[in-house]
Parts: sequence; C-alpha cells; structure tokens
Amino acid sequence: YSAFFQLMQNESIFKEHLQKKVSIFDEAHGIEDQIIQFIGINISKNQLEECQIKIGEYDVLEIKQLLEVLNIMRRFYGAQVAELEKRMEGGNEKIDLKVLGRFESNFKNFANAINEINNDPENFIIQDSTNDYASTISISIKPLKISNYVKDFFKTEYQIFMSATIDKKSFCETMGLEESEIAFIDTPKSPFPYEHRKVEFLDMGVLSARSPPEVELGAIQKIDELLTKHKHERGLIL
Repeated sequence: YSAFFQLMQNESIFKEHLQKKVSIFDEAHGIEDQIIQFIGINISKNQLEECQIKIGEYDVLEIKQLLEVLNIMRRFYGAQVAELEKRMEGGNEKIDLKVLGRFESNFKNFANAINEINNDPENFIIQDSTNDYASTISISIKPLKISNYVKDFFKTEYQIFMSATIDKKSFCETMGLEESEIAFIDTPKSPFPYEHRKVEFLDMGVLSARSPPEVELGAIQKIDELLTKHKHERGLIL
C-alpha cells in the first residue's frame, strides 16, 4: 500500500503504470491503518535535537504552534538538502548519499504534513510524548478520518477490495463510499472440500533469526520432502 500511495501522489511521473481500469486491493481491512500511517507523521526526539528546537517552548497541542514547529523543521531539512546538493555540484567533496536521502525524506514528510493539516486542521489527532523518556517519539500526528483521502488514492474505474473480515456498511463508512454504488460479494462457505483443507502440524521447530542451523536445515529437508511427494498437487506450506 505504501508503494501504491506513492504512485498515486506522483501520477505524472508514473502515468504509464496507472492506465488500468481495474485495481485489486487485498487485505482491505488494513487500508485505514495504512492511510493513517502514510498521511500521519511521527516527530522523533532526535529530529527535534537535530533541528535545535526547544520543544518545551511550544504548545504542540495547539495547531498554530504545531505548524510553527513543523515549518521550522521543513526549512531546516530543506536547507540541508540544498547545501549538500550544492557541494555535490562542486564535485570536490564526497557526499554521504544516505544522509542526503534522509534529509530529502524528512523535508518531504514535513512539507506534506503541513499541507494536510492546513487543508483540514480539525481532522488530526496530536499526541505529545515529549516527557515520556522511554519513547523515541516526541510528537505523533495522525488523521482522525481517512475518507477525505480515499478519493486521492483510489481512482480507477473499477476497484475490488478483498478481505475475510470486512462488512459492507462499516467499510463504506470508513472509506467514504456510497453503499448504493458498492456490490458486496460474500462467500459464507469455503469453496474447497473439507478433506482438501486440513491442517497438519509437523512441529519442525521455531524459525527465527536466532534459530540454530540444524532447525533451518530440518525445515528445508522437510519442505523438499513434501514438494517431492506432492509434485503434481497444489498446497500451502507455512
């Protein structure tokens, strides 16, 4: 979803990839959280220190003062990007491209947040965690309702939203869609026969970054064994 939202925000650049009549969105129950994460922004304590902002001097729960902080940060990162690009053009100094990328990303994120808040200041929830020393996040800014943004991201003529856990009414309310324009297709029973959807637990061990080599090897060997045994059949190995 994050990649798709980026495409839709840069339609002129990615126009050739968006000339489709149908879009299919899987795990549609997660769209709300995805949009909230994409539109919202977290300001870290490290960013405030980098921009030399004494956050105690601002009441960030007040929109005007929050926007003042965001504008300071936007200008700071914009100036850093301009300075690094100028030094790159000179050709006499090696520039850390990762640092440049981080500055560019921060500049864009703060510019977007300012624009979104200005467009609809009542639609944002602000959480100030400045005094929570256990958290790396200082300020969290999230949209309250996503329906305002759906029209910007979901534009294709036909759209198919798939999920095992949505119902028509609540999904339409969340997405700002007219129920009369939506067809809801429910499958109350699995189309697969019961004998084809049994789950067999093999208990090969716990796979994680800390798994010993013998556990990984055992899982690989078991997968190879299953694929060989069922090479003419379809199935799922979790």
